[in-house]
Amino acid sequence: NGNRLDAAKRQGSRFTSGQAAVNVTATSSRQDVRVACPSGTLSRVVLRWETTFPGDTLFLGDHWERGYGDLQWRFLQPERIMPWYFAAHHAASRRTFMAGVKTQPAALCFWMVDGSGVSLWLDFRNGGGPSRLGDREIAAATIVSLAAEEETPMAALTRFCGLMCPKARLAAAPVCGNNNWYYAYGRDFDADAMRRDAAFLADISSGHKNRPYCVIDAGWTPGSVCPGGPWTAGDARRFPDMPGLAADMKKMDVRPGIWFRPTALMTITDRRLLRAGPVSAREKPLDLTLPENLVLIHDDTNRLRSWGYELIKHDFSTYDILGKWGY
Repeated sequence: NGNRLDAAKRQGSRFTSGQAAVNVTATSSRQDVRVACPSGTLSRVVLRWETTFPGDTLFLGDHWERGYGDLQWRFLQPERIMPWYFAAHHAASRRTFMAGVKTQPAALCFWMVDGSGVSLWLDFRNGGGPSRLGDREIAAATIVSLAAEEETPMAALTRFCGLMCPKARLAAAPVCGNNNWYYAYGRDFDADAMRRDAAFLADISSGHKNRPYCVIDAGWTPGSVCPGGPWTAGDARRFPDMPGLAADMKKMDVRPGIWFRPTALMTITDRRLLRAGPVSAREKPLDLTLPENLVLIHDDTNRLRSWGYELIKHDFSTYDILGKWGY
């Protein structure tokens, strides 16, 4: 509650501390966590289970948005943050225990394991500051767990991911193709360069039923490369006809894709900005608590789709919201 870490009083499945209340409702397959804080501000809630693991247990955690070369099994590290879920594998007994939260919680959730127990942190902060829940009771997270024996960790984790996300929204076929960032780096390319990329991609994928994406990365807008925008048209000199370019790619039998940074817009200078840019004044992240900014992002996304682009690479969202990179 606020910036304090208070022990809670328990009455059955309800825990209260200061101005906050946490309800943990357990069934045979899950624990539902609901949080209320009607008269104060809320930063974090910590749930704690007292338990121990054998000393030679290895632990694996997920990541906030993507791995940065650090998704690995490690021995116990009490300070280690394991976002979303963790797995504990004991090779000698061939046992794997996993605990996590179902996808789409209402908090940023991470696990920590130490020598005497397991903690689940629910972070409710908004842009780095506490949230004001008012009269709302938040369905914060649904906790699930799985204990597997005589099963490889990979097989156990595969089953467990099915518990955390029972209705995964997956692409109909594997996503493949090319992206021009890794040779153009947002500079010195135009619509004709993208047509050459599309022709090359069509040639090397000829005969495959699963058609590849040809992605136009940063640099197609009138603005500077990564702050970017506006997303209403391409650069008049280099990308005069964005719908026409998408149509040309489709004629070559590749699928058009495009990059944009929906959560920042360098052309906005008014109160709709969250703050000064995390790195420089050129970067202008949008305040996503404002309905008009959500409408703007919806309209920008819909525009790219209406132009004919079938894959949208949205970038920088975590960075713009939190002011820090994913790690």
